[in-house]
Amino acid sequence: MARLVSADKQRPQDAALAQESTLVRQVDNLQRISAQQRKDQLGDDWFKQVRDLYNVFTRESDAPMFRPTVRIPEAQTLGFMEAIDLSDIEPRIYLTKSWDNYQQDENAEVCVQAFWRDALINNQILYAHMWAFFCGNGFIQVGHDPTRRNGRGDVVAMWRDPETVFPDPYAVDDENWQYLILEDFMWLDRVRQLWPIPGQRVTLTKSAASLVDVSSAQRSQTSFGLEVPKGPMQAMIPGMPVSSVPGDARVRVRTLFLRDSTRKKVSDKDGRMTLSGMARPEYAMRYPRGRMIIECNGVILFDGENPYLHREFPLIRFIGMPAMHGFWAPPPLRYTKSLQEIAERFITQDFENTIRLNNGTWFIDEDTGIDVERFGGVPGEVQMKAKGSQTPELVQPKGSSEGMNKAGELLKKQRELQGFAESRMGKTPQGNTSTNLFEGAVSQGQTLTRGRARLSYGPIMRLARLILMTLAQYTKDERVFADPRSDGYGIVRWKAVDEDNVEKYIAHVDPASIRPFSDAMLASRVPLMRNMGLLDRESALEALRWPNRKKVVERLGKEAQAAGQAEIAKKQAGKGGKK
Repeated sequence: MARLVSADKQRPQDAALAQESTLVRQVDNLQRISAQQRKDQLGDDWFKQVRDLYNVFTRESDAPMFRPTVRIPEAQTLGFMEAIDLSDIEPRIYLTKSWDNYQQDENAEVCVQAFWRDALINNQILYAHMWAFFCGNGFIQVGHDPTRRNGRGDVVAMWRDPETVFPDPYAVDDENWQYLILEDFMWLDRVRQLWPIPGQRVTLTKSAASLVDVSSAQRSQTSFGLEVPKGPMQAMIPGMPVSSVPGDARVRVRTLFLRDSTRKKVSDKDGRMTLSGMARPEYAMRYPRGRMIIECNGVILFDGENPYLHREFPLIRFIGMPAMHGFWAPPPLRYTKSLQEIAERFITQDFENTIRLNNGTWFIDEDTGIDVERFGGVPGEVQMKAKGSQTPELVQPKGSSEGMNKAGELLKKQRELQGFAESRMGKTPQGNTSTNLFEGAVSQGQTLTRGRARLSYGPIMRLARLILMTLAQYTKDERVFADPRSDGYGIVRWKAVDEDNVEKYIAHVDPASIRPFSDAMLASRVPLMRNMGLLDRESALEALRWPNRKKVVERLGKEAQAAGQAEIAKKQAGKGGKK
């Protein structure tokens, strides 16, 4: 009888393990579908090619090389320059007001702008644009880290490696996707620290540990069933293996965000009446904000509702080119990568030829009597030759610079295709060119940059919105920010936002604040606008990013006041002399 009772106790455990295994297998399938679509768009080993190219590793070649390969990191530099221009912005973020507390709404708007500066969000946008240049898509993830600010928690916005992102392959943008998988590798101790109870079952191997050591309370909070919404995600493919990196003591942690259409039954008393007078049960969404599942080596660490009240996946996509054939945009680097490789090969070949040909060959006549074994051909060497015999001759074939010329033409073509015309690089046109004509040429040379800035408007606006809503949801204490409106020292206080008002806030970004204007072009326009009366003194200094502008304006005002008083005194003195 004791064995039968024991067997009965094991049955729920076996069922839970089977359900957990099914859920993990379905997560594997979703990731495999996404990985296959990305592979079709980018290729088998594009990420490895990008790493080797960016780090200027020696390129593998089937042709024999007698000297080290010459690498020209021009495309890498062009991508970095483009990312700098696109991220050198000061977006003006505005909020639609809840109108419940105008002062709180106004402070929230200023605090978001202050957080943008303090968290160096522009640096994260720079990384995202760099990834977009090399891989087509760049990503920034928004979240909340409870360990920051000495345990009080803070919002985090960080760039993410595109190789760790597995989106819905049928999505056209980052607002209409059905699921998203984020892949991370963590130390095993870190996993057990973040998820104490289920983390104890995680091992460095694929198989999951038994559920016996997990409390019944924890099991009741975890749902191991996954009902995939209708659509393309129902097409399941055999699961992919789950394992840690060979030789690595970390484990793979996958976070799945899913638009789960599963419904739950509502109480009969809340149902609607049918024609027969009987109450008909109604059904409601089980995960109205979406579902989040965290898995590690076959163990479900978390399965529940999306913790973000904004109901969105916390990832923003930046693209380097328009994505016309899927979620992944074509990398701009791919358009000119072959040109740079051919140019590198031309210069490498010229380098090899130069080294070999410059060695030269000595021709020594037999009548000279010089011992060729002792002849070195070094500078200052003294050799005795027979009287009247021919002097030894050094023959050096002439090298050709044709390869260098071709390489220069290819690199110039690459710069043009990447939007770096000569005018944009600072080369003035021939002849007498006015400032306006030169600025016009520079502006025309930034056509691609302006196009990419237009593509960045949506992601930057969504990034501002996610930062705002995450800040409003999780920051419940009073924070002090440096006021971006002040010149010098000034503070603005963040007030906790009621949970009911979190979703009322909507962030907007002024498109004019993210246009890529060069500092020189902007500085040249300030005096003209100042003379036309379109800018006051402080606004002109602000456009020039002049430090301590308020003090400068104050001193200018005092100088103007003193000059006015002196002029008045001079006029009064002149009138007195005439009398």
